[in-house]
Amino acid sequence: GSDASMWLEALRGAAAPATATDALATDVYAGLFPGAPSTSWGEDYVDCDRVNVKTSEAMPVGHLDEGWRQPVVDLSIAKDFGSDAHVLDVSNWLVQRQPISLAVNGDLALSVKLWERTAMVVVTVGGCDGRPPASTCQARPQDGEIFGEVPPRKELREHTRFPVYVPSAAPAYNASYDASYLKTRSDAPFPSSVAALMERVEDATVRGYCSILVDYLRDACGPRPGPGKARETLYGWQRPPLHLKTAFRLAASASLDDVTPAIALFLATNARDQLVVSVEAGGDALVDALSSCGVDAKVEERFEADVYYDAVSGADLRDRFATYPLAQQFASLFLTVGHAKSTLGKDEAFV
Repeated sequence: GSDASMWLEALRGAAAPATATDALATDVYAGLFPGAPSTSWGEDYVDCDRVNVKTSEAMPVGHLDEGWRQPVVDLSIAKDFGSDAHVLDVSNWLVQRQPISLAVNGDLALSVKLWERTAMVVVTVGGCDGRPPASTCQARPQDGEIFGEVPPRKELREHTRFPVYVPSAAPAYNASYDASYLKTRSDAPFPSSVAALMERVEDATVRGYCSILVDYLRDACGPRPGPGKARETLYGWQRPPLHLKTAFRLAASASLDDVTPAIALFLATNARDQLVVSVEAGGDALVDALSSCGVDAKVEERFEADVYYDAVSGADLRDRFATYPLAQQFASLFLTVGHAKSTLGKDEAFV
């Protein structure tokens, strides 16, 4: 924690290049053009030379106005900065709000805790152990720095069919596998992690689709180093936030064929312990079948979706793969993807 006055003073007197050309010529990347709009942001904010600043010991609550094209800063100055309670508070706020990126100026231990608990698309680490400050939240997709704008997980399907990441092939978002091809894959062997579940699948098309999903995960999982030289980057698939779980809420009469593709994504990866399957009253036989396949399943008369990172109904699970979308698109509805980078090039400690 620091004194608020120090931060307010630091935000005063921002550079004011006359034009974008002048900014580039003078290496000014954090300035305000003279004609930039400036609007009073409310009584809780201090005007620091056209930068509206609010300081608080707690994270912002309620509706957040993005302040498009206007400089607005919310400073949360925690007295217990870096403590387990503070990290959890910040992590839950990031999961709920799902901003595009997170910059951490602190040691690797703090950075890892936040990364593991937020599943952010963009994470930048700096400001400690010889690393330049992480003063940017941008990404270079050409260097493996995957970028994406993803809604909060529970709201994802209200805004988009699939999360959109860059770089990725635009046609892939509307592509699908042909059912006749999927049937040819139905006899493929499965790893032990999902074999018991696959034995219960009756539809050859669904079984073939699961075969493709497992093959894709086998090939795509694991951290990948980015090719850029300016800063060390790791990118790839991530588990959901480690302190949270995903829940599937099924009717007692639900078919295993309708839910197996989504369940397989968890059983085949190290996210298997982050899935809970809740079945409505009367679904004891379904729970027994799922439990015998290694799924954490239970009968619940009441289901509290609020306590989970994501909560998906059985009907929605079936709808998500009804057209047999490409494996990476389907996986992106349940798992997360992104990158973490150090501001230092060739950062062995970061890797």
